[in-house]
Amino acid sequence: MRFKFYFKQPDLVRIDTDRGQVTVEPDGEIRGRRGKGLLGKISRRLSREDLRLKDHEGIPFCDGHYAATVARIRSQVKAGATARVSAAPDGLNLEVRSGEKIWRYRIDPETLFFRECAVSERGDPIATTRYSDFRPNVGLETGRFCFWAERRSQGVVGGVRWFAAALFGRRRVHRRSRAGACSRTPCRLAPDRLLRAARIGGTVARPASAEARRRRTCCPSGPGSPSSCIR
Repeated sequence: MRFKFYFKQPDLVRIDTDRGQVTVEPDGEIRGRRGKGLLGKISRRLSREDLRLKDHEGIPFCDGHYAATVARIRSQVKAGATARVSAAPDGLNLEVRSGEKIWRYRIDPETLFFRECAVSERGDPIATTRYSDFRPNVGLETGRFCFWAERRSQGVVGGVRWFAAALFGRRRVHRRSRAGACSRTPCRLAPDRLLRAARIGGTVARPASAEARRRRTCCPSGPGSPSSCIR
């Protein structure tokens, strides 16, 4: 599974995947949402004890950032785990061993960020996480970690347009022209186009008159013609 991981000090975390999105908001509340589909923008509050937010070791997603990982390594070493660092052609390798469990980390020599984290027990691999496209200090806005702020930034009109796009985006829409002719060409209208059609006097899914039906076969279809579809 591929994911995007965002982190902003001190403890703002967001993960986007194909299955959904989850974030720690500035007030400390955890919220999740689908991120796609008709109701993809609607989020709900989640408990920190929700098992869906934890990995195979029981570590919550909000403790998956670099600083928290380093803190866990230090805690393991203080608890008696052994650590060994070795050089490799492409970086550094760190191995932490506690009993029959081993954590292996591949470290970038320039940024000291983890390229790969793997854990195994009794020689059997349990999980492996690989990181790429690491971009530090990009100036993330706090609003990125607040789902409500994203909806609010769109405003009321933006919210209406988003809902209209989800509801009507794939329907066939036609309008009656000023000359009386009607174009039946299917259109996939964006919500702003849909609103524009209403403002200029067109109607959505309005039945054509008998005269329009008789003239339908000869309606011009070029750009700018009275019966051309809004695109």
